[in-house]
Amino acid sequence: MLPIIAAIIALGGTGTYAAYKRYKKNAQEEKIKEVEKRKNLSRFIVWGRPDTGKTTFVRGLRIGKGMGRKKEGTTGANVYEDVMITSLEGGPYKVAKVVDIPGTQDRFSDFLSYVKSFEHAFYLVNLAKLKDAHYIARVRSDITKTIEALKASTSKRLNIIGTHVDESEWKNIQASEVNNVLQEDEIFRALYESTTEVAGYVYVANLTDDVSFKQLLRSIVNDILARK
Repeated sequence: MLPIIAAIIALGGTGTYAAYKRYKKNAQEEKIKEVEKRKNLSRFIVWGRPDTGKTTFVRGLRIGKGMGRKKEGTTGANVYEDVMITSLEGGPYKVAKVVDIPGTQDRFSDFLSYVKSFEHAFYLVNLAKLKDAHYIARVRSDITKTIEALKASTSKRLNIIGTHVDESEWKNIQASEVNNVLQEDEIFRALYESTTEVAGYVYVANLTDDVSFKQLLRSIVNDILARK
């Protein structure tokens, strides 16, 4: 290092050396900014019909893990800014904003308005109700309308999360295999295949289980980073 400093001083004096130090500092700051930019996951809008685990998912995002079964509801839109995910290797990752909207039908239009402007739309599906024809008909309608809203956005990405695995017919299947097995289910596959007009990503998790939730977070973060 000393010979380099001596050469710089010989060429331009201490002023040049000071400029060199500023250059190194600026380069380092730019590198840090680039890393932070890559780890910024932008904005999440989350919706699903009642009892799909929306608020549990958002709470997990905020604390970085599943929290056990605790029934919670949302009566008004909850907005969280600068949510830091610190539990994953390579982090921390920042979600600039998370919006959790009540799952009642009268609030679905609010969800669609966010879908058009937010970078990441999450729609949760209760797997324990997958054979409920009335429920699935509503889910299909929701997804169709969400896709239409996404067409008007710059994102065009829909993330579907299958929840309540522990209450579904797949509860005894190894967690790592549930997603693959679900792809063979006619109803669930139809939901996934309906997203072909946008980028559709499907995840399955038991939101109340710490290990399962962290695996879900890891998959979501990996997919977002891969798309940057």
